Amino acid sequence: MYRVCPRHKCRASLLNWRIGTLPAGAERLITVKVIPTKTGPFDNAATVTFMTGSRSRTRVLEPKLKVDVVVNPTAGKVLKGQQVEFKVSVTNTGDGPARNVSIKAKLSAGLRHESEEREYELMLPDLAQGQTEKLDPLVTTALLKGDQTCTVVASSPDVIPNKEEAENTKTISVVAPELKLALTAPESRYTDTVADYEINLENTGTAPARKVRVVTTLPVSGRLVKIPKDADYDRATRKLLWKLDQVEPNAKLPFAFQVRMTGSGFYDCIAEATADGTTKVVDRQHTEVMGMAVVELDVTEPKRVLDVNGVTTFQIRISNSGTKDATNLQVTADLSENLKAEAAGDQAKKVISRVSTDGKVVQFLDSGKGDKEVVAKIDKLARDKEIVLGIKVRVLKAEPRLATCRVTVKHDDLPESIDDMAGVKVIPPGRTANAKSKIGN
Repeated sequence: MYRVCPRHKCRASLLNWRIGTLPAGAERLITVKVIPTKTGPFDNAATVTFMTGSRSRTRVLEPKLKVDVVVNPTAGKVLKGQQVEFKVSVTNTGDGPARNVSIKAKLSAGLRHESEEREYELMLPDLAQGQTEKLDPLVTTALLKGDQTCTVVASSPDVIPNKEEAENTKTISVVAPELKLALTAPESRYTDTVADYEINLENTGTAPARKVRVVTTLPVSGRLVKIPKDADYDRATRKLLWKLDQVEPNAKLPFAFQVRMTGSGFYDCIAEATADGTTKVVDRQHTEVMGMAVVELDVTEPKRVLDVNGVTTFQIRISNSGTKDATNLQVTADLSENLKAEAAGDQAKKVISRVSTDGKVVQFLDSGKGDKEVVAKIDKLARDKEIVLGIKVRVLKAEPRLATCRVTVKHDDLPESIDDMAGVKVIPPGRTANAKSKIGN
């Protein structure tokens, strides 16, 4: 081909050929024919130019890291206190080697390794294409309830970080039983009464409680009324024991028993519960056992039949069969209208009495009562003791035909009164008092 000279707008002033490739040792002949158009010398020159170069190929490789973690137990749950094993493997899934591979593992607070460390690092010199490195299992102990994790991350200066592949987190749920115990007991009781106790056991944890033992130690002065069903009782140690194979989560179980309070004082009762994998729970309650005064009253009259103007003595026997002293006893005697009190007191003459001037009222310490009353106010009557009072009376008239003495007793432990009555039959004038009768309340 040729090209026209752009300056002179003429043809053949500059010719240009493109040969392309000229093999080694080859030649190419170009013939140019020209027609002179004017006179004079003319220079003809041929210039040959060519390009030379070279080419190289570089292969780019990309290593990739992939982390796999397998947790054992595979169920994803483990009982608190048991072992959890993490099996870690790292694979180079790329097409080039990875150098200076770092593998880091981090445990959550509820997992403990024997070294007490929570973060671990292992270095591998390199990891070839397609190579898998299995690490020694990471064995831990589950310490805390709830979800616990192990996170493993692999990295290399040759690898572009890829969290989805090079980081793996495994979660395991740590479950555990947890016992809650509450003992209920009365705050106070009287001696020789029966107190109701109850132990309430609850599993507030997330796993069944196994080999459960519920034990209560009875008070020293208490006496078990009856051995409860499914319980064992050791009289030597005063321990009451229930055994259960398993208590499910959220289960609530009551254990009731009764204790007879045999003496006064503070009764201390202790209850405790244990199970595999749990800590012992304990509850304690105190019951104040108070003595109780049991006052009994008996009023008698020995003659049973009297003539008008006859004399007899009503006997008032007051006893305390309880477990404490009876205090502030108030004794009141009501006489029927046909009787007149002439004297009153006790044999030991420890109770002071006075008789009104008209002979109708006898008082043991003044209480402001009416004419027909005999009142005694006694500070104390000790347990297992008694006091005997007497009221000497005279029959004033035949009517009513029954002459009576009604006695009422109050004390601090019994604000409501107890009473008893005895009577004597009155014989009208002209008849003989030869019949007897027992008249009581």
